[in-house]
Amino acid sequence: MRIVILGAGSIGCYVGGRLAAAGATVSFIGRPRMQALLNDKGLHLTHFNQSQIRLPSSQFDFHTDTDVLTEADVVILTVKSQDTAVALKQLKNKLKARATLISLQNGVGNLGRLKAGLSNVNIVGGMVPFNVVNRGLGRFHCGTEGELCIQPLASKLLEYFNKAGLPVKQVKDIEAVQWGKLLMNLNNALNMLSGKPLQQQLADRHYRRALALSIAEALKCMDKAKIKPVRVGKVMPRLLPFVLRLPNQVFQLLAKGVLKLDPEARSSMWEDLQAKRQPEIDYLNGAIVALGKQVGIATPVNLKVVQQVKKAFDAGDSPALDGERLLSIIADADRL
Repeated sequence: MRIVILGAGSIGCYVGGRLAAAGATVSFIGRPRMQALLNDKGLHLTHFNQSQIRLPSSQFDFHTDTDVLTEADVVILTVKSQDTAVALKQLKNKLKARATLISLQNGVGNLGRLKAGLSNVNIVGGMVPFNVVNRGLGRFHCGTEGELCIQPLASKLLEYFNKAGLPVKQVKDIEAVQWGKLLMNLNNALNMLSGKPLQQQLADRHYRRALALSIAEALKCMDKAKIKPVRVGKVMPRLLPFVLRLPNQVFQLLAKGVLKLDPEARSSMWEDLQAKRQPEIDYLNGAIVALGKQVGIATPVNLKVVQQVKKAFDAGDSPALDGERLLSIIADADRL
């Protein structure tokens, strides 16, 4: 079984690296800069509460073109949502009949776009609950917990994931899971705007209250659209705004049993800013803005977040807003 990772970024390198370490035949497709780095340094995979893995470049192969897709039995798609259209062009007419394509992307629309653009391929939706940050020199660090949620897989492939220390929860209604993950991902932008590690950011009630406003607005839109997001993690979606607004001392006591983070964890949007990549904001908070327009509900909070993120990326740096200032900006939008 040849597994090809299309999109050798943080998630792609971490998932693909663990599969390769477990004995799978893995190929990566990515940029020349990443190819040169991994061919030189290999892969170094670390985890906040698991043993590290070092993988020499002899245990995987890296490509900057897409020719290897013709040999793939399984393709794991980990590109950003804004790059799905390009990925579709790369995949079209290259995959074997009945090859399996697993989308491990953020957002809620990618699965439908892939199914509309590809035929004779087994397309499987998935959701990655954990956070991975590129720490440089080939090191990819997983700083949060969680098991992959993926639509039902062949037993052979499931064995590889389990052996790789990537436990999979098989789910049928993956779109409901992805909507649940989207609620959690609404913090990606706030984390980047704060400029702080996730642990520090979430310890500040002002930041949490800002996130609560964003999530509450999203839930209102989902209710109108009759979307029922599935719980991702240990808190029911409808309880998230209440939990986030709790006083610091109460929240920290509760969080110890609900959310495991290490001091290195940051959002993928913060990492995109450091790497000068375009953010996925239109597919995260922007997806709530789009849903609001569809169902006739105003979304000033998430619209303001989208605007602040685009402003930060245009400037090329995080504004490092403290919690009180960020909450003020978002709360002012909510009052309009």
